[in-house]
Amino acid sequence: MTMFLADANLDIPWPVTSHWMQGLIGFMVIAVLALTLVKLCKSVFGRKPPLSEEIVKLEKRMAGVVMHQKNSALKEMGNRHRALQERVEKTEKHIETIQVERAATLEKINNRFDRVLTGIATIAGKLDIKLPN
Repeated sequence: MTMFLADANLDIPWPVTSHWMQGLIGFMVIAVLALTLVKLCKSVFGRKPPLSEEIVKLEKRMAGVVMHQKNSALKEMGNRHRALQERVEKTEKHIETIQVERAATLEKINNRFDRVLTGIATIAGKLDIKLPN
């Protein structure tokens, strides 16, 4: 016949067990208090570097941060300057192209105007009309 644990008739001495549990909890509380006290003593009585050394360390760290930010800003400004310089060069080339086209167009207009004037002068010469200068 198999016997299950639930069927077992166990007599647990609860008063003794509760005393052991209270003792165990009390021991754990004392251990935590002792460890906390040790940690506090280390922070109070532990060696701390002099204030001037700490300030020097902070200044060095801040100088590094400032230098990094300065270099980043200079790099960004250089990139922007290069981009703007490229835009200026592109615009100058475009202006030169427009000036060349304008000069060619004006030359064509002047040639046509000269031909028209020559034609008018020829017609006026045939008709004996004096043209104003």
